[in-house]
This record gives sequence, C-alpha cells and structure tokens, in this order.
Amino acid sequence: AAASETAAPAAAASSAKQETGRRASNEITVGIAQDLDESLDPHLAVAAGTREVMFNVYEGLVKPDTDGNFIDAVGASHTVSEDGLTYTFTLRDGVKFHNGEEVTADDVLYSFKTCADTTVNTAVAAALSDIRAEADGNEIIITLPSPSNGFLSAVSSVSIIPEDYPDEAVAPVGTGPYKFISRSVQDKVIFERNDD
Repeated sequence: AAASETAAPAAAASSAKQETGRRASNEITVGIAQDLDESLDPHLAVAAGTREVMFNVYEGLVKPDTDGNFIDAVGASHTVSEDGLTYTFTLRDGVKFHNGEEVTADDVLYSFKTCADTTVNTAVAAALSDIRAEADGNEIIITLPSPSNGFLSAVSSVSIIPEDYPDEAVAPVGTGPYKFISRSVQDKVIFERNDD
C-alpha cells in the first residue's frame, strides 16, 4: 500500500509539471474523437472532423462568424449587384500564405476552379459549376447565371490555396491563423500560430 500511495503524488506532480511547461510555452493539446482524412486537401475533405481541424489552416474570401453572418477574410470587402448576379470581392492587401508568398488574384481564381473541379461537397460544386470568375487587379468578379441566396455560403467553402502548389494533400499551405507543421496518422497533427 505504501508504494501506491507514493506513486500517486509523483504522477500528479509529473502531470502538473508537464501542464506548467505547456502553459509557459503557449501550447495547447486538443483531443479529437476521429483521425483526419488521408488527404488534407481542403477541397477533398470528407470527414467533418477534418474540415473542423483544417479550418484553422485555411481561409476563404469570406468566413462565417459566431452568429452565422459572413465576414470578410482573405477578401477585404465584397459587394453584390442589385440583381444578385455579380459578386465583387476586393482582396485584402498583404495577405500571405504560410510559405511566405503573397496571395494573388490568380491564386483565388485557381482555388475556385480547383474547388469546382474536385470538391466532394456536391452543393458547393453545383454552386460553382456555372459561375464566371475573372480578376481585375485586386478584385475578383464572379457572375452567376441566376441569383442565389446561398452563394456566399459556397464562397466560404472555397479555401484559398497557392496556384499549382503540389503538396496540399500532405503539407497544406493556407492563410489561416495556424500553420501546418506535421502529421502522424492516427496519432496527432501539429500546428503553429501564424504570426502573419
């Protein structure tokens, strides 16, 4: 009995020391109930858990706030024409991908095309299938064939990724608040705060 009584305080002290160390280094560990999808490409994510976790790495032109309203993210502002057919997004100046490259209008157009061509989300694919998207300087102009009240929701699902970046599935690069560092399948994924 004496040995087990001694082990309990030692284990508690070790746990407290580890927790204090994490706090001092600004680390947090979050447990999730499932592993992520094999591919971390945002447009190929199937599991809700993958989308939730990778939401920290990627951003779209707009994103939902806690009240469900769409606020600008990579976009600095957006307008909708009176007839509801034309959406104009102005890119935020100086937004950089985690690899240090600045986000361009070409990256946004590439992201929309890639999402429309590859997404497993059929509602988003349908919303993007008939649009015409073009760039004019730092503006992205999207024309719809008919008005759609849900179009901003589809836009929020388009993660902005670097044009022709080859490793999105295993080494994702976005503009979000956290940078992808590494992944151990069925074990952990490590992110680091994006100071930019």
